[in-house]
Amino acid sequence: MSRLSLLRPSRGAAVTAVLVTAGVLSVGIVSTAGKSPNPRLSDNIQSGGALASVERFTHRKLGEAKTSYLTMGRNRAFYAVDAPELTAVVDAFDGQVVSVVFATSGTAKPVSFDPTAVSARVLKDYGLSMPGATPVVTTADHGAVKYVDVTWQKMKGKVKLPATLVVELDAATGKLVRLGNDVLPYADPPYLAVTQAQAEQAAKAASGLANPTVESAEALVTFDATGAQQLVWRLGVFDASAPASAQVEVDGVTGEAVVVGRG
Repeated sequence: MSRLSLLRPSRGAAVTAVLVTAGVLSVGIVSTAGKSPNPRLSDNIQSGGALASVERFTHRKLGEAKTSYLTMGRNRAFYAVDAPELTAVVDAFDGQVVSVVFATSGTAKPVSFDPTAVSARVLKDYGLSMPGATPVVTTADHGAVKYVDVTWQKMKGKVKLPATLVVELDAATGKLVRLGNDVLPYADPPYLAVTQAQAEQAAKAASGLANPTVESAEALVTFDATGAQQLVWRLGVFDASAPASAQVEVDGVTGEAVVVGRG
């Protein structure tokens, strides 16, 4: 069974799809738009540094690991580290281990456990914390295997900040499946002057869809193609009569709307 996640799509960014299938991770560019002066695209750590980062982070020696450069989008670049016991994604700029998927087996017996308590212990074991963030527990059904995700998301009011920790556990056994550690440096965002209602109206108008309906909306701090910080509303707009969809970002200060993806 496959699990698909996105590594921070931003305005004008290449969208990097990370597909995990039976513990194997592959990465590909969904869309791209050329070179960028963004300093985060600098390959500072090289493949050996990526492997060393994963070994330090997981406290494991990975003797049979293979390291490969994933992609260079307009916003971030990554390395994949593949080993029999895990697969990891490492930021090529600073060596931060963004995600680790651990190999699991079906031999463990089902147990009762508290997802929040187990996840808190996992974060402590890996030296991670996010003061002030409230853990949110969600479940996901991937056919034969079910997972529990515990997410710590840093917020400022309604605004989602670029700081997220995720602990994914096997819902039956409580075993650690995936650890997400996606935290970027950021400045305190400005006042969110555009309301959600205003953002929805701007997004529907910009979408170009005949009968637009807003399906999702979130305010967040993101980064443009040069690495400059932005405060935006990100909205998913859908037209059931087409069917067609658009992802629109609305500037949280000026109200400018830009279509960043279509489906």
